[in-house]
Amino acid sequence: MALIRLMARLTALCTILLLVSVAITGRASAVDKVVVQLRWDHQFQFAGYYAAKWQGFYKGADLDVEIRSAFGSDGKYRNVLKEVASGRAEFGTGGVDILKAIDDGSQLTIISTILQRSPVAFYARAGSGISGVADFVGKRVATRGAGSMATVELKAMMKAENIDASSITLAKIQSKLGLFDLANGDADVVSGFTTSAGWVARERGLNLTRIMPSNYGIDFYGGALFTTTSTVMAKTDLVQRFVSASLSGWRYAFEHPEEIADRIATTLVRKIPVADPVGYNRFQSKIMQDLALYPVVTLGNTNPGRWRKMHEALRDAGLVTGAFQEDDVIFDPVRHSEIQADRIEYVVLLIVGLAAIAAVAGWMITVHLSLAARKRSEHAIYEAMEEAKRASLAKTMLLANVSHELRTPLNPIIGFAEVMEREILGPMSNETYKSYVSDIRVSATHLLDLINDFLDVSRIEAGQVSLEEEEFQLVTTVRDAVRMMEYATKAGNIWMQVNAEPGLPLMIGDRRRVHQVLSNVLSNAVKFSEQGEQIEISVRRTQAGGIEVSVRDHGIGMSAETQAKIFDAFHTSQGSYVGNAEGVGLGLFISRSIMEMHNGSIEVASQLGVGTTISLLFPASRISATA
Repeated sequence: MALIRLMARLTALCTILLLVSVAITGRASAVDKVVVQLRWDHQFQFAGYYAAKWQGFYKGADLDVEIRSAFGSDGKYRNVLKEVASGRAEFGTGGVDILKAIDDGSQLTIISTILQRSPVAFYARAGSGISGVADFVGKRVATRGAGSMATVELKAMMKAENIDASSITLAKIQSKLGLFDLANGDADVVSGFTTSAGWVARERGLNLTRIMPSNYGIDFYGGALFTTTSTVMAKTDLVQRFVSASLSGWRYAFEHPEEIADRIATTLVRKIPVADPVGYNRFQSKIMQDLALYPVVTLGNTNPGRWRKMHEALRDAGLVTGAFQEDDVIFDPVRHSEIQADRIEYVVLLIVGLAAIAAVAGWMITVHLSLAARKRSEHAIYEAMEEAKRASLAKTMLLANVSHELRTPLNPIIGFAEVMEREILGPMSNETYKSYVSDIRVSATHLLDLINDFLDVSRIEAGQVSLEEEEFQLVTTVRDAVRMMEYATKAGNIWMQVNAEPGLPLMIGDRRRVHQVLSNVLSNAVKFSEQGEQIEISVRRTQAGGIEVSVRDHGIGMSAETQAKIFDAFHTSQGSYVGNAEGVGLGLFISRSIMEMHNGSIEVASQLGVGTTISLLFPASRISATA
């Protein structure tokens, strides 16, 4: 009888634990209502959140989102940091001021970074003699307040130039727009945002001088999403759903800027009116893409090292005193997922263990000893696997971060080299210098291509690459890729011929990624072709109902041993091809990964001395049903 009572109690305990585990791991199917507090009035500066709502991305994530202007119905300004910290809003948008608020005691966590550059700037009247931060001394400088983004960046900028902060008169902006204070003579310098100041100045007929913190080495992140630390810990799934849907909204807004700009202008009521709301929002759309570095930088990219540098700049300026606690300041979904997985595993193992004890009470000691020994072995294996996963993730994140930080200086190097090479700003008489500039552009472009490949590989290995699917005409994409190769083909006196089967249907896939695969394959064909040779590209239906794109060159070809390795990462087969082939062997590895994501394949057929044919095979499931 005692054994029966013990088994009954254990069974009841198992049932309770099962219910607890469901409560821990599951979430209600009901829609979650949340509030997003903006830091300013309705405008394209926040287009991603409107697009996520209008295009159904929030609804698809089981979210009912209210997007609030910084100005209430009474016209009073709402401080976004206070609104979120107090719980009146679940999410907010901010910048470096988030770090200042955290240091002041607010329990906030950054969950994603939208703008890779800060929109903060400082403005003075043209002709006032103020052209740099040194000219602020003795002047009235107006910002939104001591904890605002502009004040934080102003003090960091003055610290960088070794200027005493007490040498200026720091005032608070009196009107809803700082430029109004400037126009009224209430301030000599005012803070503003590049997203709006240029437009407002044009409407008001103001001639302005702009001073950018980035000119003084203050390169801060701009618009970031944040929430309370308690929300991250208690509602991790909700936070991840909100971030994912918001990023989808931003992607849509950047790819359909005029549609979203016009809808914002015609459907959302502003507290600070503008004469031409449509023109104003379209004006902002281009600036926002530049600040987000879209599409060069992945939307939502958050570099903890850069936030740490921002914190160090604040500490050097005397604006913060505490240490930078990365795990608390920045939301890491991987770390939170591991905690949740450990919690689930613990509960499940506990339930299974108790059930086993209840069922075989007589064997309890034997089973315990056996499981203990097995558990030690499993734990050792688990720890080894986890260590390998952490090492792989660290390598992947290092590649991603290094690639991103390298691309930032490379883009202006390439741009300036092109300006000098084309002599846009005036002739360059020294031919040697012109040759050097051309070499700089070619080398920097080559390095940028390599970095982009490294970044793609790191995203693929981390599982961060997803397809942006749409209907498109594959033949058109093929011809676009061929046109992009014109410079290389003309330089090598190589001809490309496209033969497409008539009446090909639309296909469904990621057009940009397919274009990337085609560019990689065509680039290889050009590299390994001799002067005057022809490359044939054919597009046709397959017997299985799919579509095949084949690229055939008449180059040196390759051996069977080389063919077996060409899709391996970092395989270059140097010595097997012509001597001028460049690269680190990532193009075909990336191409194969992209084709597999499309449920397709990439095949190679080659013969030494004859040439190579590479075929891209898209399955029938990729053919549009509307074709």
